[in-house]
Amino acid sequence: MEKKEFKKQYSAQHLMPLTIPNVEEYVWDISEIDSTITGLVESMFANSFISESCYLLKNSLLLIEQGFYDASYYSLRQALELSLTMYFLVEQDKEKQQELFDNWKSEERFPPFNQMSKKLDDYKKNYHEIKNAFKDLFDSIESVKNKVNKIVHKQGFDKFYTFLFVDRRKDGVTEKLTNQYVECLEKIIAVIAVMRLIIDPFPILLADEEIYHRTGDILTESFSDKFMEKYFDKNELELYKQTEMFEDYRESLMNCEKQCDAVSNLRKYNIVDCKCFDQITEQIDLLTIDEKIVVLLCMRVNKIVAIYAGIWMFPYTTDRYNHKARFSVSSKDFDSFKCSDQPYNQEYKGHDSYISYFVLNSCIFKQDYFIEHYDELEKGEIAAIQMLIVEFVNRINEECADIEDIVKAVNND
Repeated sequence: MEKKEFKKQYSAQHLMPLTIPNVEEYVWDISEIDSTITGLVESMFANSFISESCYLLKNSLLLIEQGFYDASYYSLRQALELSLTMYFLVEQDKEKQQELFDNWKSEERFPPFNQMSKKLDDYKKNYHEIKNAFKDLFDSIESVKNKVNKIVHKQGFDKFYTFLFVDRRKDGVTEKLTNQYVECLEKIIAVIAVMRLIIDPFPILLADEEIYHRTGDILTESFSDKFMEKYFDKNELELYKQTEMFEDYRESLMNCEKQCDAVSNLRKYNIVDCKCFDQITEQIDLLTIDEKIVVLLCMRVNKIVAIYAGIWMFPYTTDRYNHKARFSVSSKDFDSFKCSDQPYNQEYKGHDSYISYFVLNSCIFKQDYFIEHYDELEKGEIAAIQMLIVEFVNRINEECADIEDIVKAVNND
């Protein structure tokens, strides 16, 4: 046997790889938590903590399947502790938060897990109220945390690789170890999901159609029904919905106007449904300036398939857009379009389309727009775009008046 093969075989002979059933589903579940980005300005830093906790959970799955038994549990414990650290920082007032944050970043003295949990339970209403709602989950996590700690700290011969290597040949041992790991994993996933819900309730609220259609692009994705059924007890979830924080958010959002599907898709995903202009224009007052301009342009020129407003990476696309076409963008292309002496009908190489560029410059608003179209614009279509720009700028300059009259004029064209 060659030295390399000998080293590989004998350096790994003590490992005990476990096959986790439906491991892909767990990876997907973890990704769901990672996608529930909070948009609260004062809590934006929490997104990094949540992402790191999710990476640790994924690392744990990878390690357990490779046989690194203790290391996989260490990652589970770190994910749990990091999620509590995140919320502990979120719940502090601004001055105290900065002090603790500085200590945490500079590796100075920082409260341990049990101390953070006690302080939150004693003084923070949200944490206390939501912990009571998910009482069974938090009660069970104590035993899970203790079990994880015993494995990480190697308390008991059954935690030694020496004994695991021998015991794995016994009937039922592999199944027992797998079930134990899955139980710990699922409980910790659930706790991290709840820690996310203590920041704001949008991952649950947005699953409600009535709320979903009263919000714009708020970054957060909702938990799927499947996720909630798997990790949350139905009764506990109902208790969470009765907390003061959840009810305050829901009441506030229910006071907002309900959007039609087309307006929700426009505000959330930059999708312009050209078959629904009538519905969109009825709620034009809900749109941002960019969204209003995009809609009016698409109404005037039916060749438009996409519009890049300022940030060229996130275009507004219409139902005329060919999503099977190559979608890759480069800032160099858009710099070139912007500097061209001929702003309209510029060839978009590699995309089988054209780009027409204009800038909207008013007293309070300036934005670059790049219109993508598959066929060249004719003189009348270019004139219609230029006329719309002038109308829009004039109306904005007139004390930022509504553009509903412009909408009516476009509808009458």
